[in-house]
Amino acid sequence: MAAEVDRLIMPDSRMFRGRPFENSVGHFWGIVGTRDYMRARYGHVEALLKVKNRTAVQVALDHLLDMLRLNRSDNLGLRDFVPALYLRLGREQAFYDFIKWWYTRAQEDDYDSDNTDLPHNIENADAFEPLRTLKMQYAALPHRAMLCLLKWRLRSDLQALENASIAVGDKVPAELLNGIRSHMLSPAAQNNTPLMKDVENGRDVDRHIDQLEQQINALFDTLNESNQHYWAAVVEPGNHLTARPPHYSQGTVAEMQLALAQTYDAWAETPGATMWVWSKVAA
Repeated sequence: MAAEVDRLIMPDSRMFRGRPFENSVGHFWGIVGTRDYMRARYGHVEALLKVKNRTAVQVALDHLLDMLRLNRSDNLGLRDFVPALYLRLGREQAFYDFIKWWYTRAQEDDYDSDNTDLPHNIENADAFEPLRTLKMQYAALPHRAMLCLLKWRLRSDLQALENASIAVGDKVPAELLNGIRSHMLSPAAQNNTPLMKDVENGRDVDRHIDQLEQQINALFDTLNESNQHYWAAVVEPGNHLTARPPHYSQGTVAEMQLALAQTYDAWAETPGATMWVWSKVAA
């Protein structure tokens, strides 16, 4: 596909350097001749996501990340798809690193998206850190929703860990029990030093659960204030999943429909998650 684009693109001129995959990585949308290629690849991703298996999700994610490499300013809004795909693949840490970059470094006034020498990601960010760490005042609806799901997953893991500790009790040696407990946690949880110290020392993790609970509730409420249609649609998606409005305004049904198409499978594939949303909506 790269060779085909190179063949079709105009030769070197005052406005454009030829061979974009060599000379224009990071700036594709600024080159009009690459836009049909990017749109076609976007369509390929949408087709892949109609296939409900892990392989299709991984291939779609690979395409999106490579397209973001080719066009760092992301004029097509590809970053709205990425968070749910990371979560569907069980890659919570990669998801949080992705979100952390977009809502910290990318928001800084001195960040130059055209400078491809600058990093385009953050590694091993703390998924338990306070929400205020992220500059999410104008965050896209899919990002808010998936951050809520991430925090919910982390809390569920800690609750399962606590339940396992209670069930086992004194039946196994403390050293073995602590080893079992640490292996029950995702890499995103294991990157939180205070949590792992508590786990390794056999302490309960209630304070970490409480911290996540507060964050989850705050995310739920702020998203609901931003778009009052989203949470009800997660519980009963109906025809919203197949709707493709051509444009939308913030807070509208159309905005919800686009976000739902990008995030619903992540909710549905997480055991217990949609039931939790139902309990919140019904409360």
